[in-house]
This record gives sequence, structure tokens and C-alpha cells, in this order.
Amino acid sequence: MNQLLKDLLLAYKYGVKTLYYHNTRDGAEDVQGDLEEVVETADSDCEGGACKI
Repeated sequence: MNQLLKDLLLAYKYGVKTLYYHNTRDGAEDVQGDLEEVVETADSDCEGGACKI
């Protein structure tokens, strides 16, 4: 909480318009290892240079 208030006062000092996108230091890690990997396959239906949409 102390650090958040320091950041707020520093932002006001430098004239920051908004803190909407301000990331708080909540101790959570930015781990994204559990996300699945998306693999897209290309269609082979394009014959003669014309592809369907």
C-alpha cells in the first residue's frame, strides 16, 4: 500500500493524466506457461493460384 501511494504521488508530481493502465505490485507472477500453444494449418485447396475465402 505504501508503494502504491508513492507511485500515485510521483505520478501527480510529473503530471501523469491517468493511472488507468498502472500495474500494481500485487506479488503475482506473470507466468503464462499453462497456456496452450495454438497451431494453425494451411489449407491445400488452392489450386492454380485461386484460393477460396
